[in-house]
Amino acid sequence: MKRFFLIGVIALSVDLYSSSLADDQIKDASPDGKFGMLLTAKEEGGVKIQLIEVSSRKVVLDLAESGAPHAKDCKLLWAPDSQRVAFYEAVHRGGDTTVYFRNDTGFTESPLPELSGCATAAQKKELKAKGVLKFIEYNAMPKEWLKSGALVIVDDQGWETNDGNLRGCTQTVTFLIGFACLLFGFSYLAWFANPLFLASIILLSLNRSRMALATSTASVILAATTFLIQKAPFNEAGHMANVVGYGPGFYLWIASISVIFVTSVLSTTLWKAKRSIGPTPLDRNV
Repeated sequence: MKRFFLIGVIALSVDLYSSSLADDQIKDASPDGKFGMLLTAKEEGGVKIQLIEVSSRKVVLDLAESGAPHAKDCKLLWAPDSQRVAFYEAVHRGGDTTVYFRNDTGFTESPLPELSGCATAAQKKELKAKGVLKFIEYNAMPKEWLKSGALVIVDDQGWETNDGNLRGCTQTVTFLIGFACLLFGFSYLAWFANPLFLASIILLSLNRSRMALATSTASVILAATTFLIQKAPFNEAGHMANVVGYGPGFYLWIASISVIFVTSVLSTTLWKAKRSIGPTPLDRNV
């Protein structure tokens, strides 16, 4: 009798241990093995998803709180250098992707631009004629990190028209993130706004206002040609994809160039005002 009791206790202990493992799972470790995704079942239901240090189990980032049916489909897609990660959060009828960059203090989110619709010309014509009753799917899932640092995302969209027809489309979108644009964009005219931008900063620091105005003006014009780019390479083979949007980093780049241009204009205006009053030793160097 004691033997059967002991076996029962052992079996119960093993079962409880297995349940605790199922409720507390680490998956999708980074290539360097330092980080992973922790899934923890909550007593009130649902699953808490966190980015942790694998060795210490220290929480680095709270990623999401998901329903139990969808949590198993959430995942991390790491860049080979472990410095960037795409988190895919599965939800009812789809999912979305968030990108994080690793830094000295942890991980910082890098917002992605909103994806445009992928409807074909025929589907757009139908949508215009019949209208949309409701959208039934939006699923932006990360596919791979390219050597250039770009992220490839597969975007599935589905909707129902007012007459009850179900329609859908799929597009593959590549995001050039961070320094990838700076390192691999020299095949475009807009890239040359960067050296002119740096030259303008140097010239302003040397009180060369008129020269800074010339280089900053050229920089603004070249940067503006970015809006004329309709296609960009999305892999190392040189295959092209449509440009569908711009992220916060792009607008920060445009704003920085614009600030230097305005500074150059004001500096040149101030220099001319001083010249009208009378030359100074400093003006002879401008």
